[in-house]
Amino acid sequence: MTTPLRLLVSLIVSAAFWALIIKLAARIYRHTNLSWKHALQFALLLFVVVFGLQFGLARLKVVGNLYVGFASGLVVILAIGGWFLKDRAFTQRGERIGLQHALALSTLFFLIVAALGLALAGVMMMLTQQR
Repeated sequence: MTTPLRLLVSLIVSAAFWALIIKLAARIYRHTNLSWKHALQFALLLFVVVFGLQFGLARLKVVGNLYVGFASGLVVILAIGGWFLKDRAFTQRGERIGLQHALALSTLFFLIVAALGLALAGVMMMLTQQR
């Protein structure tokens, strides 16, 4: 596979994975309804902004600081999630969830992603230590 094709496949798989996680978070959070279309749009928007942020942090030479990356990721996800999801996620009664619940939903999304990332990092550490 060529490099641009690998990049495209990686983008599609990552966006689909993030869309799945935001759908899961919406389902967990008070059974909030979020369409697949909006979940994918949210995932693609986050993908572009987060990787742009990481590129910017790398240019500023702060990419190695775990706390800066963690905090900046949380701020970006909360800001985009609050703005994007407040009008696109709905309660079971069909009402928009609003900013406060959109922020809570975004926080839940972030926590799920962080937990999966930490679990994957732990598995990778165990696998590399067995060699």
